[in-house]
Amino acid sequence: MSRGLGDVYKRQVSTQSTGCEELIEASKPDRFFRVPLIDLTARYGQPVPPLLLALGEQVALRAALDGIFRTSGNADEIRRVVSLIDSGDVGDIAWDERDPHLAPALLKQWLRDLPEPLFYV
Repeated sequence: MSRGLGDVYKRQVSTQSTGCEELIEASKPDRFFRVPLIDLTARYGQPVPPLLLALGEQVALRAALDGIFRTSGNADEIRRVVSLIDSGDVGDIAWDERDPHLAPALLKQWLRDLPEPLFYV
């Protein structure tokens, strides 16, 4: 059974384990999109933010879909979910009732919105 997106996103991380209290405090509000990866890793105290892991799980469950990354999800639904995630009011997203291209579209949106590229070519 996969974890709910809201459960993963709302997980609390102890600042004592990271030693980055000031960095975590400065990165609030708890936006997820348009935030440097280094800030997200400091906020959650792990190399991959939990919300990104949850999106990855959803993408993996739909990997057999034809054109999973090529076909975009509903633009209005993507904007609505991005807004919910950035406001911290995620709750549980019923993935089985949603467009199967939503999770891949959110992952692509997150990558596009990174203020700094993951790597340079």
